[in-house]
Amino acid sequence: MLHTATGLLLAGGLAAARLHHTTRNYYRGPVHKAYAAGVRTHRREIRPGAVLHYARTSGTGRPGLLLIPGQGSLWHDYAKVLPDLSADFDVVAVDVHGHGGSSRNRADYCATVIAADLVLLGRELFDAPFLVAGHSSGGLIAVQMAAGHPGDIAGVLIEDAPFFATDPNRVPGTFVGQDLDLLAGYLAQAEKPDGEEDYLAHALPGAYIGTLFGDLWPFISGRVIAQRRQHPQDPPNIWYLGPAINRIWESISHPFDRWWSHAFFISRSWHRNFDQATALRSVTAPTTFLKAGTSYGADGVLLAALTDEDLARVEKLLVDNRTVHVRAGHDIHFEKPAVFTRALRELAERSRHRLR
Repeated sequence: MLHTATGLLLAGGLAAARLHHTTRNYYRGPVHKAYAAGVRTHRREIRPGAVLHYARTSGTGRPGLLLIPGQGSLWHDYAKVLPDLSADFDVVAVDVHGHGGSSRNRADYCATVIAADLVLLGRELFDAPFLVAGHSSGGLIAVQMAAGHPGDIAGVLIEDAPFFATDPNRVPGTFVGQDLDLLAGYLAQAEKPDGEEDYLAHALPGAYIGTLFGDLWPFISGRVIAQRRQHPQDPPNIWYLGPAINRIWESISHPFDRWWSHAFFISRSWHRNFDQATALRSVTAPTTFLKAGTSYGADGVLLAALTDEDLARVEKLLVDNRTVHVRAGHDIHFEKPAVFTRALRELAERSRHRLR
């Protein structure tokens, strides 16, 4: 009996140690490995007042590949895939305007402006037409790049981008649409002398995601905010909850201008001159659409970037598309890096006549 109890305690201790190590390093570990593999960061003024911060692998001379993170994410989000992709591509992962080390000019928070600037960045860094991969809102930007600048874009990987689900009449029924009152309230008070400057501290207690945790949420959110107060420059990391749960607040912990979200969801200025159907129809380059799973909450809220019906509409509009369904959450490149890198290599093969 004593040996059994000792064995159980030892096994439990080892499991806890593994969870501690995995959770502590799930985000910063891949970033350190990317740096060790030769990834370096740079800042470049792409036009007066517009500075883009980006990471680049050591694959100069190989086909160009530009990676565009989704709203709220930085180039670090691609750290898991950068070393592998550098074997075949000259990879650049960018902080979109308003994010990380890039400039925060609110007039630039517009799909067509961002797309045009990223094309300029690609022209300066790559010698020929390049591939572009965009996650979530980054996928919308990638499509606009290919639609507006067909001579520059050899192929497009669209990773679970929210086409049509971000239409004004659709947003209230989606996961991201549930916290817009919190966003508006934050922006209304953040710049006041006694305002809460940290969006995470302002929004997390009342966030929609908390409804999925029930009575545990006040304790969990309280622990997260307390850690944020102690280490305001770092994403909170509650090790015993595991990486998947920590991703919830990681996504609202990174340095980015919340007016970007206001432009996207509330004022809608982000969508000025950007018609999603027209942009999709105008893409002539080969495309690959990575679609994550589709699910709904008990209240009917869409817990996905887009519905299967939205995807079918996208597929009808794209002229040379392949869709890959992936059993994963929204961040496919993070959860299933091998699937992501394989899809990019297959897209490069389909686009080889454009890559030159």
